[in-house]
Amino acid sequence: MGWQIVVVGDLSTNHAEWHSVVSDSLHYLSPTDQDKLFPEFSKIIGYKNYARKNIGYLYAAMNGATQIFDTDDDTFIRKESLVYFKDFNNCDFFDVNGEDFFNPYLYFAEGSDIWPRGYPLRFVSSDKRKLRQGQTISKSNSRINFDVLQTLVNSEPDVDAIYRMTVTDNIKDFEVSSSILKINKPIFVPGNTQSTLWINSKKFRFLYVPRWVSFRFCDILKMYIAQRYSELAYAGFWTDQIRNPHDYMVDFESEIECYLQTEPAIKYLKSTSESNLAKIYKDLFELRICKELEAEAAGMFENLMKELI
Repeated sequence: MGWQIVVVGDLSTNHAEWHSVVSDSLHYLSPTDQDKLFPEFSKIIGYKNYARKNIGYLYAAMNGATQIFDTDDDTFIRKESLVYFKDFNNCDFFDVNGEDFFNPYLYFAEGSDIWPRGYPLRFVSSDKRKLRQGQTISKSNSRINFDVLQTLVNSEPDVDAIYRMTVTDNIKDFEVSSSILKINKPIFVPGNTQSTLWINSKKFRFLYVPRWVSFRFCDILKMYIAQRYSELAYAGFWTDQIRNPHDYMVDFESEIECYLQTEPAIKYLKSTSESNLAKIYKDLFELRICKELEAEAAGMFENLMKELI
């Protein structure tokens, strides 16, 4: 079948407009469609929230997807990166080793002083322009295996509101990079749902976007959980974003959980061997990182995904 586009609508989506462009390769899921496909899960996560994306992941798996490119309606693949998307053998591979947190902009946008949303703020000042103590980047002599490829986004990279309001909102264009960095444990690095290629269907259950944390924290938390139980790699500026309008103070308010809860979440993930999503979110609830209902919804998603793949 090749690549298919799945668009997940919400209550305010222009359903008629999307239905008018549906084709063999573009699928639009209206709220009615979603309620019919996955009635219990659709009901528990409700509408008017980013977690509706979870329905799209389930639909893709139900229709035989072996890879999923997770992105948003304002992000587009750059022509120059197609050669790398099509065949990773065209890329150069590097290992990132060490501990703590890694800032991928130190490699892909050297000297830019950019940090990604979800990077612990306590490290931003001390980590500008250099790797954290003990971290190394070394070229690999062969292709490196990984489960998930997170790519940086050009034009409107995924930085937090503090960066945009205190440093600059005018982020320059960056060239597509041929490099892929494998993030080796126990290093953690922020990821998101902006431009992420999942190439191992056995890891699809970790696609779950938490429903009861803030909008600007939900995908950060999702990706920290995912990389605890899968192999994550990073590529540089393979996509462009023409960003939807944002109020940076609204973003800041939504990111407060991100600033405060990232490190406690990582501390928990480093300490646990638990890989069941429902139990993970139950533990996170007990740590006051998410709401209690998250465990039920995550468990439902995980069970559905296991049935579908």
